[in-house]
Amino acid sequence: MDFQERFATEEACREYLFASRWPDGFRCRRCGGSEIGAMHRRRLLWQCKGCGAQTSVTAGTVMHGTRQPLRLWFWAAYLVATHHPGISAVQLQRQLGIRRHETAWMMLHKLRQAMVAPEREPLKREIEADEFFLGGYEEGLRGGRQRGDKALVAVAVEVRAVARDACACRSCAMPPATRSARSFRPRRRPARSCTPMAGRATTA
Repeated sequence: MDFQERFATEEACREYLFASRWPDGFRCRRCGGSEIGAMHRRRLLWQCKGCGAQTSVTAGTVMHGTRQPLRLWFWAAYLVATHHPGISAVQLQRQLGIRRHETAWMMLHKLRQAMVAPEREPLKREIEADEFFLGGYEEGLRGGRQRGDKALVAVAVEVRAVARDACACRSCAMPPATRSARSFRPRRRPARSCTPMAGRATTA
């Protein structure tokens, strides 16, 4: 079945979220009760019959408190997960038909954060790192090392023995730096993303 056909209505999206949240049936987070009343149509909340606690299928998700329709979030998640090599906020805005660019950027940012695996391991062994400026052309700047309003981004990649092996990679925004490419060999602990890397650094 086509994705947009399956999640064409708000009700279909809520039913999917409900089944995903409680695959074995509803369980109250407060008392553990399994009986709930009818969903509050305006506030979109379910209330436990045992203790009266209210809950929503979007609680704890990137969609919690959103003003955008759930079907729009579902379609955005599908596009972000399947669009190769990646999708920009401008492309997402165009695909979703959203008027405000800020809304598309916010949705894309939240979805990207949610896609980061919480159990991912730190980078190990020898690591190569580099930095680059992220941003468009700025008038009046000369040379590629002038920052201006651009964001400085650092990227660290594990060095693998075989070039064709998939490499783990981490990236994050960084304060200004003076050295570009470096190689790290951790001594006491493996390097972690967005934190000072242990070990001696040698210019590559």
